[in-house]
Parts: sequence; C-alpha cells; structure tokens
Amino acid sequence: MVALSARWIDNCRVQLGRSACGGCSLNIKKQKVTFEDQINLVLFACYATTPFTTADIQEAVFDFHRTTIYSLLQAHVKAGYLERVSESHYRATQYAKDIMNVRGEVAA
Repeated sequence: MVALSARWIDNCRVQLGRSACGGCSLNIKKQKVTFEDQINLVLFACYATTPFTTADIQEAVFDFHRTTIYSLLQAHVKAGYLERVSESHYRATQYAKDIMNVRGEVAA
C-alpha cells in the first residue's frame, strides 16, 4: 500500500471540487475526475523514465479530453508534485516520488 501525505490528499480533494475546464461557461459534458484518477496520474509521472505529454497520459492513463488533462497537470504543478520541463513536457518532482515511495533508479 502506498503511504500518502495528508497534504497531498487534501490538495486532491480540493481539486476534485473544481470545474475540469477552469470555470468556463461552455455547455459541454464535463469529465468526472476521481481521487483514483489523480493518484494514477501521479503514479504514472513518478514511474515515467522520460518527460511526458498530455498525449502520453491520454494514451496510457485515462481517456479524458486534453484540456481536462492539462488542467490536472497545472494543478499538480502548482501543488509541487510535477514540474514543467518544456512547453509540452512534464515530469514528477522528487517530492512526489518521495510521498509515493518511488525511487528514481532503474533496477539492474
């Protein structure tokens, strides 16, 4: 079982209450982002060996619209769990790897 920090759990719960499209007024069907989805995103980021894009997440983690994924990525960057390494690429911070108990080493 993964030991999660209380701060990370509270942060995810706050994000779940927000609109997936950042409060836009368009009348579109919104994706429901669960706590499990957010954990899956951070785990994917922690185990990724190279920086990843929204398309990588859309293909490997969940099939949400790219704006929903982008909003999740931005929230996790703001919280300090992910860092943006280029205009479209992200990677997990050491803090995220520590709270998810993931070592950044490749086993021989």
